[in-house]
Amino acid sequence: MLRLIFFILFFIKICQTYLFATEIPIIVIAPSKTNQSYSSVGSSISLIDNEIIENSSELFLSDVLDNNLLGMNYFRQGGKGTVTGIQLRGLPKRYSTVYIDGVKMSDPSTSDNSFYFSNIINNSIERVEVLRGTQSSIYGSGAIGGTINIFTKDGTKTNKNAFEISTGSNGLKNVNYSFGDDLEKLNYFIGINNLSTDGISAMNDSSLSNDSDKYQNKGIIANFGYNLKDNLSIKNSLRYSDSQLNYDEVTAGRADENNKTDDKELTYNLRLIYEKDNLKNSLVYSYTDIERATKTYT
Repeated sequence: MLRLIFFILFFIKICQTYLFATEIPIIVIAPSKTNQSYSSVGSSISLIDNEIIENSSELFLSDVLDNNLLGMNYFRQGGKGTVTGIQLRGLPKRYSTVYIDGVKMSDPSTSDNSFYFSNIINNSIERVEVLRGTQSSIYGSGAIGGTINIFTKDGTKTNKNAFEISTGSNGLKNVNYSFGDDLEKLNYFIGINNLSTDGISAMNDSSLSNDSDKYQNKGIIANFGYNLKDNLSIKNSLRYSDSQLNYDEVTAGRADENNKTDDKELTYNLRLIYEKDNLKNSLVYSYTDIERATKTYT
């Protein structure tokens, strides 16, 4: 009898330990492009959530990633707005693919078609999920180093309504305004930013021929979702950024006031989603456009 009682108590203890005390795993974007448990993913994964982004004093997403990710190389060629790149697992940046709200980012004006993080500001970014290690089976040959998935805020998230003004050294001014709502069938979010700085000069010669590298970034992020039926919904994601950067003249004796680049980045994603029980079908339309106009001394 004592053995039976001991066995029952032991069995209950095992059940409490392994069945009732198990923590709910983190859900991430897996190599299969579907939500799945962290414990079932073979890749090394890092999640930068909204709390980390909101509590950071950095203005650019690349700086937040640099402060919170291991196995990542980060470089920026000067002040704010200058060429900024991220490398995973020590491989060249062209082997790290970048997605914003499901849209694959690439810059045809670069020598290797890779994407730079120069103009991505933290505001309106909900989270970032980084898959380190080869993801080429799903994300293509450009994902040998890893994949960076960036997700913007929508109307279903918290902290939708905000108005912020911040200043800093070198004439830095940053203004952000966002609003949104989650109604019965409709949710929306709009975030607007305006960042400007006088910058610094990367040159060490006379200030008469080289001024500060000014930078300005104006952008908008908008998300719209609507439930057409119980199992059918539509989602829209839009990101637009217009930035201008003055840069230094490398030829001695020339002023650099005319040297500047004007970058425009536009991404749009439309999803028609049907969900029923364990079945999920998505019809996706994606659009991306990057324009860069460069003016030199002559």
